[in-house]
Amino acid sequence: MTGPEKKVQEAVCKYAKGLGYLIKRSYFGPGVEAGWPDTEIYMPYGYTLHIEFKAPGKPASKLQKKRIRDLRERGHMAI
Repeated sequence: MTGPEKKVQEAVCKYAKGLGYLIKRSYFGPGVEAGWPDTEIYMPYGYTLHIEFKAPGKPASKLQKKRIRDLRERGHMAI
């Protein structure tokens, strides 16, 4: 991840860490399924927010949209 997308991700993660939340950035490599959101933010009371960061004007792929929809259908917060 590079450019404006990375800057936004870093700012959001820094803010969330400042609130005491735990951050997990997705690993991308051999054997890992594609399309999962970039970052998971673990918040109090069992809430987890899944975020797919995109550069301005760049839409999520069909697979990324499907993953987000699947997570939401199962009660997860995903954007």
